[in-house]
Amino acid sequence: MEHSANRLSRRGFGLGLAAFAVLAPSARAANRFPMRIGYMRMGPKGFLATGSREQHVWSAMQTRLGGLLETIQPIQPTGLTGEVAPDVDGAASCAIAARGLAAERGLGYVILYATQEGHKAPAPGKGWFARAFSSLRSSLTPHDQTTGEAYLLNVAGGPPIASATANLPQKSLLNPFDNARDPGRETLVALRETLERRLQELATPELKANASMGH
Repeated sequence: MEHSANRLSRRGFGLGLAAFAVLAPSARAANRFPMRIGYMRMGPKGFLATGSREQHVWSAMQTRLGGLLETIQPIQPTGLTGEVAPDVDGAASCAIAARGLAAERGLGYVILYATQEGHKAPAPGKGWFARAFSSLRSSLTPHDQTTGEAYLLNVAGGPPIASATANLPQKSLLNPFDNARDPGRETLVALRETLERRLQELATPELKANASMGH
């Protein structure tokens, strides 16, 4: 199970991020609704910029959750004012740094997430003919799955409030219905939807309490 500063394995992200609980404050802060959430994308060497397509996926979370979210916004590694996210050497360091950056912006929570596209190497063969056709078969057959993980963290510390994982198959050129698919976006949407369900579950006791007080 490989996880290092230079490589983010499919399973290493979650294991590395889980380690941050040892480094973070032990006190668990109470969840407060509506939430103010930032989100950051993690890559093999630290933080990555969040593009407009991914921002669109996350911004839909506020619309879908209504009053449970006050705001959800990207935290970019380098902003318009020139601030640069600190150097990080793994998921645990990313979690600590992400919490700090979110707190500086007056946010109470931060989503740290990562996705990885699947790939499939051509099968080895002897001679140019075998190599050519093994390469062709590789490009036509389904690739490895696109995977993703996401964690909702309280900036005050403690273990993740909620987590999500997703695995979706890559496109296959032999399947005409796959032409319009975007496995990377599908994976991100699956992560968001899982976190949405978890937040709804967390908010249920508070919503019931408010309802009972209104009667």
